[in-house]
Amino acid sequence: MRDLVADNIDLLARNVTENASRTGEHYIADTRRQLGQMFLSSAGAGFIVGVMALIKILFGYLRAAPLVEAFLFSLNYSLGFVLIHVLHFTIATKQPAMTAARIAAELSVKEGRRLDIDSMAELVNKVFRTQFIAVLGNLATVLPAAWAIAFGWQWITGDHLVAPHKALGLLHDIDPINSLALFYAAIAGVCLFVAGLISGYYDNKALYTRMAQRVSQLRWLGRLLGPARLPRFAAYVENNLGGLMGNFFFGILLGTMGTLGYLLGLPLDIRHVTFSAANFSTAMVALDYNVTWRLVALSVAGFFAIGTVNLVVSFGLALWVALRAREIHFDQGIALLKSLGRRFVAAPIQFFIGPKDSVPGEPGISARGTK
Repeated sequence: MRDLVADNIDLLARNVTENASRTGEHYIADTRRQLGQMFLSSAGAGFIVGVMALIKILFGYLRAAPLVEAFLFSLNYSLGFVLIHVLHFTIATKQPAMTAARIAAELSVKEGRRLDIDSMAELVNKVFRTQFIAVLGNLATVLPAAWAIAFGWQWITGDHLVAPHKALGLLHDIDPINSLALFYAAIAGVCLFVAGLISGYYDNKALYTRMAQRVSQLRWLGRLLGPARLPRFAAYVENNLGGLMGNFFFGILLGTMGTLGYLLGLPLDIRHVTFSAANFSTAMVALDYNVTWRLVALSVAGFFAIGTVNLVVSFGLALWVALRAREIHFDQGIALLKSLGRRFVAAPIQFFIGPKDSVPGEPGISARGTK
């Protein structure tokens, strides 16, 4: 029975990561035009996160019971992330679980043949620069959006959105040295990884059960939507079920982790780069910018470090599972790092923004939200 269960788990992991690798193709930009589209897609998500950060602060002022507060926080996160997906925007930290599976798929294709390290380094470089641009896109809008909300709140009500002591607490929460911010960022990375598995599971379930055909047979839904809209809705459900469920459960994980730590008396909480940047802008307005440059530098370094830990943990776990699912033993990591180093030294600017587009009008990537 143990072997049977292990074989079925391996098959399920293979199917989950296979669907994730197909999704990951949408998160890898080949040209600067595609990078620009990814920037715009992630910038839209940054604005929504700024509003979500405001709602979370307002929910905190209700002083609700711990479980009620966890429910409200989860509702805010889940609906916000689902909205980001529906609008085809991108949260940068949700990408690694998909792109890691794409790299593992590439290794699987090369299995049995000599692996071209330079080609693999090019793929990893594309993944890195796409992640980099997506993070910048999130931060480019969440910082001014959160600042505008906090400033507008003060202008309309005459009071700061958060009190000075609360603002100092927000800055302490993203302190990478004097707080557990990086540890909590690692927990958020695990949540991102789990959300990626959930997304892949439901993508696999939608394909295996032929979800579009099943939905299109619902008579009551046909009467509600009409015969013209029903097939489009059914196709949308099949193609996006994984993304919707992954985002929904990711919101629940983020919303309940802090409460779970409080109830158990354990150091459990989350730190997410985009929300940390929003809290930084909110705190600056609340303190009337009366802060030292050292505190500003430490806070900025803090949310960048949080983002790095978010990405590294989620990417590492997703890549490990994808490699295990395909029974791949990759032992050329040093050679891959050397190849990446040579590419960086030869063209440091292109390493981050890619080479100039040689073919005008090339179709861009599909920024399909936060699967």
